Amino acid sequence: MNLRRAKRLEVSSGLVVGYVHNSLTAGLGKIGVLIALESTADEGVLAPLGKQLAMHVAAAAPQFLDVASVDPTALERERESTQGAGARFRQAGEHHRQDGRRPRPQVLRGSGAA
Repeated sequence: MNLRRAKRLEVSSGLVVGYVHNSLTAGLGKIGVLIALESTADEGVLAPLGKQLAMHVAAAAPQFLDVASVDPTALERERESTQGAGARFRQAGEHHRQDGRRPRPQVLRGSGAA
């Protein structure tokens, strides 16, 4: 077993929901996620919501538990990558026509040979 990150969660009113991804047996799998939902709502409402949120967290594969644990070099690398993506997005929008509408996509027709 390899435990990479852990944190204790508790709520005064609400529910802590667990999710195990690729579970081999009950409580044993590749990725485990705990979600703490602080709420006065019924457990029947919170449990499915918590499971859905936990599934999304598992799929996102977060690198850090909280803001305080973010590595400064990783943060700078992410800022650079999002700035580059913004520039690419702006360049992609330059092909719009003057009236603001995008040109119709070209349909490529093959010769029929595979």
